[in-house]
Amino acid sequence: MMAANRQPVDSGYAWVILIACTLLYMTLVGTCKAFGIIYSEFLQKYDAGAGNTAWISSLMFFLCFALGPLANYLVGVFSFRSVVMSGGLLVSIGYFISAFVPRMEWMFLTIGVVCGFGSGLAFAPCGAIVSFYFVKRRALANGIVVSGSGLSSFIFPYLYRYVIDQYTVTGAMIIISGLVLHMCVAGALLRQPQVLSAVSENQDDTEKQGVPASKSNKPNICYVYMKLLGNKRLAMFIAVFTINIMAYAANFTAFPAHMQSLGFKQGQVATGFSMIGAAEVFTRAMFGWFADKRLVSYSTIMISASIISGAAAILLPFFKTFPFMIIYGLVIGIFPGAFWSLMAVVLLDCVPLVELTSAFGLLYIFMSSAIALSQPGMDEQSMQCFEILMKWTA
Repeated sequence: MMAANRQPVDSGYAWVILIACTLLYMTLVGTCKAFGIIYSEFLQKYDAGAGNTAWISSLMFFLCFALGPLANYLVGVFSFRSVVMSGGLLVSIGYFISAFVPRMEWMFLTIGVVCGFGSGLAFAPCGAIVSFYFVKRRALANGIVVSGSGLSSFIFPYLYRYVIDQYTVTGAMIIISGLVLHMCVAGALLRQPQVLSAVSENQDDTEKQGVPASKSNKPNICYVYMKLLGNKRLAMFIAVFTINIMAYAANFTAFPAHMQSLGFKQGQVATGFSMIGAAEVFTRAMFGWFADKRLVSYSTIMISASIISGAAAILLPFFKTFPFMIIYGLVIGIFPGAFWSLMAVVLLDCVPLVELTSAFGLLYIFMSSAIALSQPGMDEQSMQCFEILMKWTA
Protein backbone atom coordinates (compact mmCIF):
# COMPACT_ATOMS: atom_id res chain seq x y z
CA MET A 1 0.00 0.00 0.00
CA MET A 2 2.82 2.38 0.82
CA ALA A 3 4.49 1.75 -2.52
CA ALA A 4 1.21 2.30 -4.39
CA ASN A 5 0.69 5.67 -2.77
CA ARG A 6 4.27 6.83 -3.12
CA GLN A 7 4.74 10.16 -4.88
CA PRO A 8 5.88 9.77 -8.52
CA VAL A 9 9.40 11.06 -9.10
CA ASP A 10 10.87 11.67 -12.58
CA SER A 11 7.87 9.87 -14.10
CA GLY A 12 4.09 9.60 -14.15
CA TYR A 13 2.22 12.56 -12.67
CA ALA A 14 5.51 14.42 -12.23
CA TRP A 15 5.30 15.31 -15.92
CA VAL A 16 1.81 16.74 -15.41
CA ILE A 17 3.25 18.95 -12.68
CA LEU A 18 6.01 20.01 -15.10
CA ILE A 19 3.55 20.90 -17.87
CA ALA A 20 1.31 22.82 -15.46
CA CYS A 21 4.25 24.82 -14.08
CA THR A 22 5.54 25.57 -17.58
CA LEU A 23 2.15 26.93 -18.60
CA LEU A 24 1.96 28.95 -15.37
CA TYR A 25 5.43 30.39 -15.87
CA MET A 26 4.78 31.15 -19.52
CA THR A 27 1.53 32.97 -18.78
CA LEU A 28 2.77 34.84 -15.73
CA VAL A 29 6.12 36.00 -17.08
CA GLY A 30 4.70 36.59 -20.56
CA THR A 31 2.05 39.01 -19.31
CA CYS A 32 4.62 40.87 -17.23
CA LYS A 33 7.12 41.21 -20.09
CA ALA A 34 4.45 42.25 -22.61
CA PHE A 35 2.85 44.83 -20.32
CA GLY A 36 4.88 47.56 -22.02
CA ILE A 37 2.68 47.23 -25.12
CA ILE A 38 -0.49 47.76 -23.08
CA TYR A 39 1.20 50.55 -21.13
CA SER A 40 2.03 52.56 -24.25
CA GLU A 41 -1.58 52.23 -25.46
CA PHE A 42 -2.94 53.54 -22.17
CA LEU A 43 -0.56 56.49 -22.31
CA GLN A 44 -2.22 57.48 -25.58
CA LYS A 45 -5.75 56.74 -24.37
CA TYR A 46 -5.47 58.88 -21.25
CA ASP A 47 -3.02 61.37 -22.76
CA ALA A 48 -0.79 60.75 -19.75
CA GLY A 49 2.94 61.27 -19.28
CA ALA A 50 5.22 58.31 -18.79
CA GLY A 51 7.00 59.92 -15.85
CA ASN A 52 4.08 59.79 -13.42
CA THR A 53 3.13 56.21 -14.22
CA ALA A 54 6.49 54.57 -14.94
CA TRP A 55 6.45 52.73 -11.61
CA ILE A 56 3.29 50.72 -12.36
CA SER A 57 5.18 47.80 -13.92
CA SER A 58 8.10 48.21 -11.50
CA LEU A 59 5.70 47.83 -8.56
CA MET A 60 4.19 44.72 -10.14
CA PHE A 61 7.63 43.14 -10.69
CA PHE A 62 8.74 44.08 -7.17
CA LEU A 63 5.73 42.44 -5.51
CA CYS A 64 6.06 39.40 -7.77
CA PHE A 65 9.43 38.65 -6.14
CA ALA A 66 9.02 40.31 -2.75
CA LEU A 67 6.01 38.16 -1.82
CA GLY A 68 8.05 34.99 -2.31
CA PRO A 69 8.50 34.35 1.44
CA LEU A 70 4.77 34.81 2.11
CA ALA A 71 3.72 32.65 -0.84
CA ASN A 72 6.08 29.80 0.02
CA TYR A 73 4.97 29.97 3.65
CA LEU A 74 1.30 29.77 2.62
CA VAL A 75 1.86 26.66 0.47
CA GLY A 76 2.86 24.86 3.65
CA VAL A 77 -0.14 26.16 5.58
CA PHE A 78 -2.65 25.53 2.79
CA SER A 79 -1.38 23.97 -0.45
CA PHE A 80 0.41 24.79 -3.70
CA ARG A 81 -2.90 24.40 -5.52
CA SER A 82 -4.91 26.86 -3.45
CA VAL A 83 -2.18 29.51 -3.28
CA VAL A 84 -1.43 29.43 -7.03
CA MET A 85 -5.11 29.45 -7.97
CA SER A 86 -5.70 32.42 -5.66
CA GLY A 87 -2.81 34.25 -7.31
CA GLY A 88 -4.16 33.55 -10.80
CA LEU A 89 -7.59 34.83 -9.79
CA LEU A 90 -6.12 38.06 -8.43
CA VAL A 91 -4.10 38.68 -11.61
CA SER A 92 -7.23 38.15 -13.70
CA ILE A 93 -9.27 40.53 -11.52
CA GLY A 94 -6.54 43.16 -11.72
CA TYR A 95 -6.48 43.15 -15.52
CA PHE A 96 -10.29 43.11 -15.76
CA ILE A 97 -10.74 46.13 -13.47
CA SER A 98 -7.96 47.98 -15.32
CA ALA A 99 -10.12 48.00 -18.45
CA PHE A 100 -12.53 50.43 -16.77
CA VAL A 101 -10.32 52.74 -14.70
CA PRO A 102 -11.14 56.47 -15.18
CA ARG A 103 -7.51 57.57 -14.78
CA MET A 104 -4.25 55.83 -15.48
CA GLU A 105 -2.99 56.48 -11.94
CA TRP A 106 -5.53 53.92 -10.72
CA MET A 107 -3.34 51.25 -12.30
CA PHE A 108 -0.95 51.65 -9.40
CA LEU A 109 -3.67 49.79 -7.51
CA THR A 110 -5.15 47.50 -10.18
CA ILE A 111 -1.94 46.45 -11.95
CA GLY A 112 0.79 47.39 -9.49
CA VAL A 113 -0.82 46.07 -6.31
CA VAL A 114 -3.57 43.59 -7.29
CA CYS A 115 -1.75 41.96 -10.22
CA GLY A 116 1.56 42.26 -8.37
CA PHE A 117 0.13 40.52 -5.30
CA GLY A 118 -1.42 37.79 -7.44
CA SER A 119 1.80 37.30 -9.38
CA GLY A 120 3.71 37.04 -6.12
CA LEU A 121 1.41 34.27 -4.86
CA ALA A 122 1.85 32.24 -8.06
CA PHE A 123 5.46 32.88 -9.08
CA ALA A 124 7.49 31.50 -6.17
CA PRO A 125 5.45 28.28 -5.69
CA CYS A 126 5.67 27.63 -9.44
CA GLY A 127 9.45 27.65 -9.21
CA ALA A 128 9.61 25.51 -6.08
CA ILE A 129 7.19 22.62 -6.59
CA VAL A 130 8.97 21.07 -9.60
CA SER A 131 12.00 20.13 -7.51
CA PHE A 132 9.82 17.95 -5.26
CA TYR A 133 8.81 15.80 -8.25
CA PHE A 134 12.16 15.48 -10.03
CA VAL A 135 15.50 14.19 -8.75
CA LYS A 136 17.61 12.72 -11.58
CA ARG A 137 16.27 15.27 -14.09
CA ARG A 138 15.79 18.13 -11.63
CA ALA A 139 17.89 20.73 -13.45
CA LEU A 140 16.36 19.78 -16.82
CA ALA A 141 12.85 20.04 -15.39
CA ASN A 142 13.54 23.48 -13.97
CA GLY A 143 15.13 24.50 -17.27
CA ILE A 144 12.00 23.47 -19.19
CA VAL A 145 9.79 25.47 -16.82
CA VAL A 146 11.78 28.70 -17.12
CA SER A 147 12.17 28.29 -20.89
CA GLY A 148 8.45 29.04 -21.06
CA SER A 149 9.27 32.71 -20.56
CA GLY A 150 11.25 32.71 -23.82
CA LEU A 151 8.32 31.25 -25.72
CA SER A 152 5.88 33.76 -24.25
CA SER A 153 8.31 36.58 -25.05
CA PHE A 154 7.75 35.67 -28.71
CA ILE A 155 4.02 34.97 -28.67
CA PHE A 156 2.54 37.53 -26.27
CA PRO A 157 3.70 40.78 -27.94
CA TYR A 158 2.13 39.69 -31.24
CA LEU A 159 -1.00 38.45 -29.43
CA TYR A 160 -1.33 41.72 -27.52
CA ARG A 161 -0.88 43.73 -30.70
CA TYR A 162 -3.57 41.69 -32.48
CA VAL A 163 -6.24 41.95 -29.77
CA ILE A 164 -5.58 45.69 -29.34
CA ASP A 165 -6.00 46.28 -33.07
CA GLN A 166 -9.16 44.17 -33.20
CA TYR A 167 -10.91 45.10 -29.93
CA THR A 168 -9.23 48.33 -28.69
CA VAL A 169 -7.15 48.45 -25.55
CA THR A 170 -10.23 48.15 -23.31
CA GLY A 171 -11.37 44.96 -25.00
CA ALA A 172 -7.80 43.67 -24.97
CA MET A 173 -7.61 44.02 -21.19
CA ILE A 174 -10.78 41.93 -20.80
CA ILE A 175 -9.38 39.25 -23.13
CA ILE A 176 -6.05 39.24 -21.28
CA SER A 177 -7.99 38.88 -18.03
CA GLY A 178 -9.59 35.74 -19.42
CA LEU A 179 -6.23 34.49 -20.66
CA VAL A 180 -4.50 34.76 -17.29
CA LEU A 181 -7.51 33.14 -15.61
CA HIS A 182 -6.22 29.91 -17.15
CA MET A 183 -3.54 30.05 -14.46
CA CYS A 184 -6.26 28.72 -12.16
CA VAL A 185 -6.75 25.73 -14.47
CA ALA A 186 -3.03 24.98 -14.45
CA GLY A 187 -2.89 25.54 -10.70
CA ALA A 188 -5.69 23.00 -10.18
CA LEU A 189 -3.37 20.31 -11.58
CA LEU A 190 -0.82 20.80 -8.80
CA ARG A 191 -0.61 18.24 -6.00
CA GLN A 192 0.92 18.82 -2.61
CA PRO A 193 4.33 17.08 -2.32
CA GLN A 194 4.25 14.23 0.17
CA VAL A 195 7.15 15.59 2.21
CA LEU A 196 5.19 18.80 2.91
CA SER A 197 1.95 16.88 3.49
CA ALA A 198 3.71 14.75 6.09
CA VAL A 199 5.03 17.84 7.87
CA SER A 200 1.54 19.35 7.94
CA GLU A 201 -0.03 16.12 9.23
CA ASN A 202 2.57 15.84 12.02
CA GLN A 203 1.82 19.40 13.08
CA ASP A 204 -1.93 18.72 13.07
CA ASP A 205 -1.41 15.59 15.21
CA THR A 206 0.69 17.59 17.67
CA GLU A 207 -2.00 20.26 17.98
CA LYS A 208 -4.70 17.59 18.52
CA GLN A 209 -2.68 16.34 21.48
CA GLY A 210 -2.99 19.78 23.04
CA VAL A 211 0.49 21.07 22.24
CA PRO A 212 0.48 24.54 20.63
CA ALA A 213 2.14 24.77 17.21
CA SER A 214 4.74 27.18 18.53
CA LYS A 215 5.86 24.57 21.09
CA SER A 216 5.83 21.60 18.73
CA ASN A 217 8.79 20.23 16.72
CA LYS A 218 7.96 22.55 13.32
CA PRO A 219 9.70 25.73 13.81
CA ASN A 220 7.98 29.08 13.10
CA ILE A 221 8.74 31.01 9.94
CA CYS A 222 10.93 33.65 11.62
CA TYR A 223 13.14 30.97 13.10
CA VAL A 224 13.42 29.23 9.72
CA TYR A 225 14.60 32.38 7.95
CA MET A 226 17.06 33.26 10.70
CA LYS A 227 18.46 29.75 10.45
CA LEU A 228 18.77 30.03 6.67
CA LEU A 229 20.54 33.38 6.93
CA GLY A 230 23.12 31.68 9.12
CA ASN A 231 23.88 29.17 6.35
CA LYS A 232 27.06 30.69 4.86
CA ARG A 233 26.96 28.62 1.68
CA LEU A 234 23.34 29.57 1.06
CA ALA A 235 24.07 33.23 1.80
CA MET A 236 26.88 33.20 -0.77
CA PHE A 237 24.66 31.82 -3.51
CA ILE A 238 21.86 34.24 -2.63
CA ALA A 239 24.38 37.06 -3.14
CA VAL A 240 25.40 35.55 -6.50
CA PHE A 241 21.80 35.22 -7.71
CA THR A 242 20.97 38.74 -6.50
CA ILE A 243 23.86 40.27 -8.46
CA ASN A 244 22.90 38.22 -11.52
CA ILE A 245 19.26 39.34 -11.51
CA MET A 246 20.30 42.97 -11.07
CA ALA A 247 22.38 42.85 -14.26
CA TYR A 248 19.92 40.61 -16.12
CA ALA A 249 16.81 42.73 -15.42
CA ALA A 250 18.55 45.93 -16.50
CA ASN A 251 18.97 44.54 -20.03
CA PHE A 252 15.22 44.67 -20.67
CA THR A 253 15.24 48.46 -20.42
CA ALA A 254 18.83 49.39 -21.22
CA PHE A 255 19.34 47.24 -24.34
CA PRO A 256 16.40 48.55 -26.43
CA ALA A 257 17.10 52.10 -25.23
CA HIS A 258 20.73 51.74 -26.33
CA MET A 259 19.67 50.57 -29.79
CA GLN A 260 17.26 53.50 -30.11
CA SER A 261 20.00 55.93 -29.13
CA LEU A 262 22.13 54.56 -31.97
CA GLY A 263 19.38 55.39 -34.46
CA PHE A 264 18.14 51.90 -35.28
CA LYS A 265 14.59 51.61 -36.61
CA GLN A 266 11.78 50.23 -34.44
CA GLY A 267 11.74 46.99 -36.44
CA GLN A 268 15.46 46.51 -35.89
CA VAL A 269 15.10 47.21 -32.17
CA ALA A 270 12.30 44.64 -31.93
CA THR A 271 14.37 42.08 -33.84
CA GLY A 272 17.44 42.57 -31.69
CA PHE A 273 15.38 42.43 -28.52
CA SER A 274 13.46 39.33 -29.64
CA MET A 275 16.74 37.42 -29.89
CA ILE A 276 16.73 37.22 -26.09
CA GLY A 277 13.47 35.29 -26.08
CA ALA A 278 14.52 33.13 -29.03
CA ALA A 279 17.64 31.98 -27.21
CA GLU A 280 15.81 31.43 -23.91
CA VAL A 281 13.38 28.92 -25.43
CA PHE A 282 16.13 26.40 -26.14
CA THR A 283 19.12 27.23 -23.98
CA ARG A 284 17.50 27.25 -20.54
CA ALA A 285 16.42 23.63 -20.95
CA MET A 286 19.83 22.86 -22.47
CA PHE A 287 21.63 24.27 -19.43
CA GLY A 288 19.43 22.15 -17.19
CA TRP A 289 20.15 19.01 -19.22
CA PHE A 290 23.89 19.71 -19.17
CA ALA A 291 23.88 20.38 -15.41
CA ASP A 292 22.16 17.03 -14.76
CA LYS A 293 25.07 15.28 -16.49
CA ARG A 294 27.33 16.48 -13.66
CA LEU A 295 30.27 16.80 -16.06
CA VAL A 296 31.21 20.06 -14.34
CA SER A 297 30.01 21.67 -11.14
CA TYR A 298 27.07 24.08 -10.98
CA SER A 299 29.45 26.80 -9.83
CA THR A 300 31.61 26.35 -12.92
CA ILE A 301 28.59 26.73 -15.20
CA MET A 302 27.44 29.88 -13.40
CA ILE A 303 30.92 31.45 -13.36
CA SER A 304 31.45 30.76 -17.07
CA ALA A 305 28.04 32.20 -17.98
CA SER A 306 28.70 35.32 -15.88
CA ILE A 307 32.12 35.93 -17.47
CA ILE A 308 30.76 35.64 -21.02
CA SER A 309 27.71 37.84 -20.43
CA GLY A 310 29.76 40.40 -18.50
CA ALA A 311 32.35 40.60 -21.30
CA ALA A 312 29.56 41.12 -23.86
CA ALA A 313 28.10 43.98 -21.80
CA ILE A 314 31.53 45.64 -21.56
CA LEU A 315 32.01 45.38 -25.34
CA LEU A 316 28.50 46.63 -26.22
CA PRO A 317 29.34 50.39 -26.26
CA PHE A 318 32.27 49.84 -28.62
CA PHE A 319 30.34 48.01 -31.36
CA LYS A 320 27.51 49.90 -33.04
CA THR A 321 26.54 47.63 -35.93
CA PHE A 322 23.24 45.77 -36.20
CA PRO A 323 24.86 42.29 -36.47
CA PHE A 324 26.56 42.87 -33.11
CA MET A 325 23.18 43.84 -31.59
CA ILE A 326 21.82 40.49 -32.79
CA ILE A 327 24.80 38.71 -31.24
CA TYR A 328 24.38 40.59 -27.96
CA GLY A 329 20.68 39.71 -27.83
CA LEU A 330 21.55 36.03 -28.27
CA VAL A 331 24.27 36.22 -25.61
CA ILE A 332 21.82 37.81 -23.15
CA GLY A 333 19.29 35.08 -23.88
CA ILE A 334 21.81 32.27 -23.54
CA PHE A 335 24.10 33.11 -20.63
CA PRO A 336 22.76 35.55 -17.98
CA GLY A 337 19.50 33.64 -17.75
CA ALA A 338 21.33 30.36 -17.14
CA PHE A 339 21.05 30.88 -13.39
CA TRP A 340 17.25 30.42 -13.64
CA SER A 341 17.78 26.78 -14.67
CA LEU A 342 20.26 26.14 -11.85
CA MET A 343 18.52 28.04 -9.07
CA ALA A 344 16.66 25.12 -7.50
CA VAL A 345 19.49 22.58 -7.75
CA VAL A 346 21.99 25.03 -6.27
CA LEU A 347 19.68 25.80 -3.36
CA LEU A 348 19.26 22.09 -2.72
CA ASP A 349 23.02 21.79 -2.42
CA CYS A 350 22.69 24.14 0.55
CA VAL A 351 19.43 23.08 2.27
CA PRO A 352 17.36 19.88 2.58
CA LEU A 353 14.30 19.43 0.36
CA VAL A 354 11.87 20.23 3.16
CA GLU A 355 13.40 23.73 3.48
CA LEU A 356 13.44 24.47 -0.26
CA THR A 357 10.29 26.61 -0.26
CA SER A 358 11.68 28.75 2.57
CA ALA A 359 15.04 29.09 0.79
CA PHE A 360 13.26 30.20 -2.38
CA GLY A 361 11.25 32.74 -0.39
CA LEU A 362 14.38 34.19 1.18
CA LEU A 363 16.10 34.36 -2.21
CA TYR A 364 13.17 36.15 -3.85
CA ILE A 365 13.06 38.91 -1.23
CA PHE A 366 16.68 39.79 -2.03
CA MET A 367 16.06 39.51 -5.76
CA SER A 368 13.09 41.89 -5.55
CA SER A 369 15.36 44.58 -4.08
CA ALA A 370 17.90 43.99 -6.86
CA ILE A 371 15.23 44.35 -9.55
CA ALA A 372 14.08 47.64 -8.04
CA LEU A 373 17.65 48.95 -7.94
CA SER A 374 18.29 47.92 -11.55
CA GLN A 375 15.56 50.15 -12.97
CA PRO A 376 16.88 53.29 -14.75
CA GLY A 377 15.99 56.61 -13.15
CA MET A 378 14.93 54.99 -9.90
CA ASP A 379 15.55 58.12 -7.80
CA GLU A 380 13.46 60.30 -10.11
CA GLN A 381 10.66 57.75 -10.24
CA SER A 382 10.68 57.39 -6.45
CA MET A 383 10.19 61.14 -6.06
CA GLN A 384 7.37 61.15 -8.63
CA CYS A 385 5.68 58.25 -6.88
CA PHE A 386 5.96 60.06 -3.56
CA GLU A 387 4.42 63.19 -5.08
CA ILE A 388 1.48 61.17 -6.42
CA LEU A 389 0.86 59.61 -3.00
CA MET A 390 0.95 63.05 -1.40
CA LYS A 391 -1.69 64.30 -3.87
CA TRP A 392 -3.94 61.35 -3.13
CA THR A 393 -3.72 61.87 0.62
CA ALA A 394 -4.17 65.66 0.44
